[in-house]
Amino acid sequence: MIHRILHKDDAFAADFIRYCQAHGSEHDESYVPDASWGFGADYPSFALTDECGSVIGAAAAMLNASYRQARRGRVAILHAVGEPPLEEYAKLTRSLVQAIPTDIDELYLFFPEADHALRAVLDRLHFEFDRSVYLLGAETARATKPELPAGYTFLPIMPDDRAAIADFVAVRNRNFKEVHCSSAARPEDIAEFLTSKEHIPGGLLLLLAPDSSPCGTLRVERDDDGTAFIGTISV
Repeated sequence: MIHRILHKDDAFAADFIRYCQAHGSEHDESYVPDASWGFGADYPSFALTDECGSVIGAAAAMLNASYRQARRGRVAILHAVGEPPLEEYAKLTRSLVQAIPTDIDELYLFFPEADHALRAVLDRLHFEFDRSVYLLGAETARATKPELPAGYTFLPIMPDDRAAIADFVAVRNRNFKEVHCSSAARPEDIAEFLTSKEHIPGGLLLLLAPDSSPCGTLRVERDDDGTAFIGTISV
């Protein structure tokens, strides 16, 4: 059976979160639902259960303001136990799609390129392959102090500096405008990040040109496995 979980006090909410934590990273470890998961209309969440009421699959998507602005929703988890069972994945996917409001035109997800069985199931569910994404890694012991060209400076952005946040968003959106699948950021998103557990003090930087105009961005955030993730790097 498929159960829609509307709030954290739902009878299936705790088991749903446990299932996500156990299996979410098998497909996409970026936004695995945890204890802070919102549920509700912005985070439609579904649990697939067996006859005994045990959770054997989960589906959830992120449809908050940032995604709605881009008219795109992102799947946080789409998983069922065992070899990808088409019927169960179809039930979970159908439940997600039916929960998508009219201001969302597209639903997307990431999965390991080597998972050919899941790829076959997604193809049959009418997902279309779009692009491959690769991560590059480097040991921080190799890092050296950056030497900027003459006249260029970094401005660390503070949580209460609304002007700098607005400049960061404007430069970021301008520089990423033509990047495939990139969605525009909002000042609210950056302000929320600056107060999150992922934020590293000094990790959000605005690059200023010699005439003091903002021209570049850099965002470094804390990841779950003892690494730092570099994003929003642009000039």
